Amino acid sequence: MEPKRLGLDVGNVLVMATQQEALQDDFLLRKPTDNAFETIASLVQEKIFEPENIFIISACGPDTEQKTKQWFRHHRIFHRVGIRSKNWYFVRHRSDKAPVCRALGITHFVDDRLDVLDNIHRESPRTKLFAFNPRSMMMSLAQWQYITVVNNFVELEAKLKTA
Repeated sequence: MEPKRLGLDVGNVLVMATQQEALQDDFLLRKPTDNAFETIASLVQEKIFEPENIFIISACGPDTEQKTKQWFRHHRIFHRVGIRSKNWYFVRHRSDKAPVCRALGITHFVDDRLDVLDNIHRESPRTKLFAFNPRSMMMSLAQWQYITVVNNFVELEAKLKTA
């Protein structure tokens, strides 16, 4: 049986900030999304996902990538939650997340953008997809039957433990 592999977006998932906000001078002061670190640590501790099977996958420009890496180091995300520091992937376009997820064998993916989740579904239809507090519902939820909406990390944790 293949191991479960979790992919997590950064902006508006792990940290409540847009790319523009990530470029501001006070970006290191931005706090992680409520319960984000605790949830990931719990998933590792309870062996829902092994540390080597949790990945950060984000679409952003090179400046935001560098600031995001600084933010991760500043907040000690890898040390605090027990995942591997090499498991981060940055792509330049949202549509590029889908091939990365397929190549990594991602079985569960969390993003705030429905278009990203739809692209992943097209490339990897068996991946379990979670819309984290999605900002825009471009279509009715009936058309997104393969996406589970979660509003916070407490809900996400409960869904991932039963997925």
